[in-house]
Amino acid sequence: MATSLPETFAWFESQPLKDRERTRICQCGTEQVIRRSRDRSRMRAVMLSLVFVDQFVHQHYGSLHPRFRECYPTPQLADHAFHGHTSPSWLVYSRYEYDPKPDWSLIAATLRDCLDDARAWLEAESGEPKPDFWVLVRYEIKREFEWQHLDDLMAVLP
Repeated sequence: MATSLPETFAWFESQPLKDRERTRICQCGTEQVIRRSRDRSRMRAVMLSLVFVDQFVHQHYGSLHPRFRECYPTPQLADHAFHGHTSPSWLVYSRYEYDPKPDWSLIAATLRDCLDDARAWLEAESGEPKPDFWVLVRYEIKREFEWQHLDDLMAVLP
């Protein structure tokens, strides 16, 4: 199921989110948000993808991040222990007390589609190509995710 970043964000916004969850979701509340959604597998893939893309743009294209947030005001994934942001890997963290059984093909496809659109958005917004975009994506995936998830995520990248 290929979806663009705008479609992915619109689907996320159409889910039964509480008002406060539209701006911030505490990491300990992510499973509640996923359970309330109309499609749990898709919600996990969408949340992971939107949070990854938002944090990626902030980290590597900081001057464009405020404008990106105007277009895609993805809720921040809050770290309840340190009051900062939590890695999107939290949504597939293997050390949960249970296995959330993520749909890796859906996660990888959603992430790839969102990243493709984010790259196009960044290039249009800045007026210049982003030749290092996919190199930086690979770096962030390796930095953020557990080793056992890397093959699933890297497989769909160009």
